Amino acid sequence: MPESRDLRRANFQELGFGMYLGRQTYDSPLPGDERWGFPPGEYEGAAMHRLPRSCPVIPLGYRGESLFFFDSCSQFREIRTRDFSKKTMMDLFKAHENWPEQHFPRWGKPGTHAGVPVGAKGRITGMEVDLLLKAMMTAAAAAGVFDPDTVRGRGMWLTDSGNLIWHSGEAIYRVDKGKVYGALPSEVERKVYPQEVALLSPWRDPVPYDKSPVTAILKMIKTWNWERPVLDPIFVLGWMGCALLGAALPWRPTLFVVGDSAAGKSTLQMLLRNVLGNCLLATANASAAGIYQKINRSSLPVSVDELEAKEGDKRGPAVVELARLAASGDDMYRGGSDHQGVSFTMRNAFIFSAINPPAMEPADRQRMIMLNLRGLEHMGGTFLTEVEAGEKVLRILMDQWPHFNKLWMYYRDSLAEGGFQDRGTYSVTLAVAHMLLGAEALEEAGLPVAEPQSLGNMIAAATSVERSEYRPNWHDCLLHVLSSMLDQWKDGTRWSVGTLLERWQGSLFAFEETREKLATVGLGLVHDMDNVIDKRMLAIPIGRSAPVLKLFEKTKWANGVWVNALKQAPASVVVRDRTISRVRIGGVQQRCMLIDLKAFDDLTGGTSSGEA
Repeated sequence: MPESRDLRRANFQELGFGMYLGRQTYDSPLPGDERWGFPPGEYEGAAMHRLPRSCPVIPLGYRGESLFFFDSCSQFREIRTRDFSKKTMMDLFKAHENWPEQHFPRWGKPGTHAGVPVGAKGRITGMEVDLLLKAMMTAAAAAGVFDPDTVRGRGMWLTDSGNLIWHSGEAIYRVDKGKVYGALPSEVERKVYPQEVALLSPWRDPVPYDKSPVTAILKMIKTWNWERPVLDPIFVLGWMGCALLGAALPWRPTLFVVGDSAAGKSTLQMLLRNVLGNCLLATANASAAGIYQKINRSSLPVSVDELEAKEGDKRGPAVVELARLAASGDDMYRGGSDHQGVSFTMRNAFIFSAINPPAMEPADRQRMIMLNLRGLEHMGGTFLTEVEAGEKVLRILMDQWPHFNKLWMYYRDSLAEGGFQDRGTYSVTLAVAHMLLGAEALEEAGLPVAEPQSLGNMIAAATSVERSEYRPNWHDCLLHVLSSMLDQWKDGTRWSVGTLLERWQGSLFAFEETREKLATVGLGLVHDMDNVIDKRMLAIPIGRSAPVLKLFEKTKWANGVWVNALKQAPASVVVRDRTISRVRIGGVQQRCMLIDLKAFDDLTGGTSSGEA
């Protein structure tokens, strides 16, 4: 590994806050100037044409046909070998434009220039491009194979050793024992933090709760007409903190604010922008591709206003899918223009707003906190617009970070006592709100922080409606079957599968009549009488007969997927000792999965009629 790679490893020093770290003045003397400390072309290692340790362009490595560098402006650069040229070198060294000529000089003919002798070697007329290109490519090869996923854009990150780092674009910061430290964009623990457009930087001094702007921000959020006036403002505040913590969090919650046109959704987005500044990637109409291109390796939050449900619209569900991937930090893979796969690791907190949200899968809703706004007669108060608010919020989060894991476990356990399991959507949001406000202020806001069971019960009750919409995949699949309509019967009536089964269970329809009607959509019926046990079961074929294929047509369970979906059901619902049985349907024996109707009713509260 060349020594030059170690040049910009972050060496955190206490910052002098009177300067812009990213606006350094570059000193590049003319070739031959004595300040270089050596004659042109005679640096240590020049005989082997190796890059010197002082090279302002740092080779990071190679991969395939690409070479990777930290250029002279501390920006991350990927360059194809076919594009390696003099023009490329001039671009890489643009902040130290005389460096190549001092280290790899091209000499003119000996003699005089403007009447002045120029020495035995002549005068310097440029750089030896081939030698410099060779040295750069050799150094990149020596650095080894480089993984572009180790490049970290702007936002909050955790190092492998557990240190919290805020990458503002022009500097990287950490807080330790009450002091803030910073360094120029650099490499930290084998991760590359390149220079980019500047964001907020953390406030220079610790911010005690009694001098924090967070209380005023919460007061402002409360002026909206929330359906849950105690919890919803705390969720918004907690999300604001999660937005800045980004990739450092184990789970990034998503907010979806729903309300009519006069409810103040866009105004709320404006408040978030005023506090978070250009840390918030805000848009009102963007595709999923546009959003992940804008994110570009950052962990910055994303705000999408007016994400409305539209008939045949694929944009909304695709954007929601991004939020789902970002919540857990999953990788997303896309094809590249050069037929090479490109991966994106999403670690961003999302907030959406709409009058009518787009249709979402249960897996998407489980990662969201749904907030409902009622109409506003007027907007009270004034916005916090000063940059200091965001800088102070950032500093509070960095100071309080050592307490995060303990707080997260506390809130997750409290929610469990309230009767529901939470991967992080609610518990992470509450933990971060606690970091920003402190326990006393949360108590004053109406949250019983000191009483875990009361806290869990309160939040469970307040979110019960939203969480009731989260149904397992097998449950939705079976509901689809039960709500499917049969063709018109001989007497002119039409029945849903669920209503038909309900009437059979209530002895209003005979077994044979019910079985005959179900056979028209490819379903069967089993009635087991074993001693005093009365088992009435719906038989769903596992084979792809025409009627069953039609039953699941244009659903996500089509083409036999329904079999795997129903196998996810509890053993009491899909009868395990007779999971696959032969049942006669329409005069033909078929291998079927058996659904215990009473067990399904008992488990779901009586939805075998198809009404969820």
